[in-house]
Amino acid sequence: VVSQSLNDPTTDTLRAFGVAVLLAIGLLLATRQVGGGYALHGNYRAQVDALLDGRLALTAAPEGLAHDLAWSEGGVQQVWGLGAPLWQVPFEVVGRAVGVQPVPDRIALGAWLAVVAYVTLRAFRRGRDSTEPRFANLGCVLLVLGLPALVAMLRGRLGVYEEAATYAYGAAVILMCGLVAFVRHPTTARLLVLLAFA
Repeated sequence: VVSQSLNDPTTDTLRAFGVAVLLAIGLLLATRQVGGGYALHGNYRAQVDALLDGRLALTAAPEGLAHDLAWSEGGVQQVWGLGAPLWQVPFEVVGRAVGVQPVPDRIALGAWLAVVAYVTLRAFRRGRDSTEPRFANLGCVLLVLGLPALVAMLRGRLGVYEEAATYAYGAAVILMCGLVAFVRHPTTARLLVLLAFA
């Protein structure tokens, strides 16, 4: 009974999820990103507020122009894309519902890193009938999550550019791991999910 429960797909999923959360928290702690919990810049926070108000522009007033912002389409726009703010919106919605506003930015970043770690762990898991050595899969996971450039970037001042690069790195890792999972076990559903995410 114990061996059956250890080989249960639900147990594997929960174990991978737990390890992914621990890896994300460990990475944030090791790189000293847990400090105040908030980003040093306010660009994404302003974009999240604008999205929740139903607009793309941060403000329609030209006086709102500041460093790294642009005037376009009759409003002030941040130029770093909508990916990170769209990821942060659900956290802010939940935070407002429970009375925590603004939600610390590092919670959303930690959740993103946990998703990246989870997808990486699932893509490089060793199957029951696999002939691959265990250390090869573990090495792939450690290389992806402990990439020296990523760790060095997270250890430094995490400005708006570095935060965008961290989210972009995570998206690239998810695409790569999706491709690995598809190559190992090709199914139409995996291909469609991979194409939709791309």
